[in-house]
Amino acid sequence: TVSANATVCAGINSGTLTLSGQNGTVVRWESSIDSGAIWNTITNTTTSQTYANLNKTTWYRAVVDNGVCNPAMSAYAAITISSGAVGGMIVSSATVCVNSAGTLTLTGFTGNIVRWESSVNNGTAWVTVANITDKLSYSNILTDVWYRVIVQSGTCSTDTSTIATLKVTPVSVGGV
Repeated sequence: TVSANATVCAGINSGTLTLSGQNGTVVRWESSIDSGAIWNTITNTTTSQTYANLNKTTWYRAVVDNGVCNPAMSAYAAITISSGAVGGMIVSSATVCVNSAGTLTLTGFTGNIVRWESSVNNGTAWVTVANITDKLSYSNILTDVWYRVIVQSGTCSTDTSTIATLKVTPVSVGGV
């Protein structure tokens, strides 16, 4: 058997697979990126095989020969690639009146929403908004506010959505 199956993030990954329980010597390792339809030879005759920076799900197996029988293939181990997070887009920026209310919606994201954030100083500092859904209701807006969303997929790095800006228009005051 080859141990161990793993799920890793695309492009930034590494690990070592280990063959155990074999009867004979390792002739070579093989890899497949099409679920075993085609196997590519890896020139390695040890009982361990490393992988690094994979971008596609890859299967690995060892080919073992004991000198008497035909070579045998081990069971394969799959290194599954987790697609990274996609922050998506907040719909939509708007000009609003003082004390207005509405809803912002995050679309086109991949992964789980970790948090929403807001900024009242053009993105210099961000404050966490307690919300992990794809919609954010706002009300009583008194000043310009920027919003963004942090999204994560599995153990991969987070990604940030586009920024939506609520620009506040002062209330008109009638003259005397």
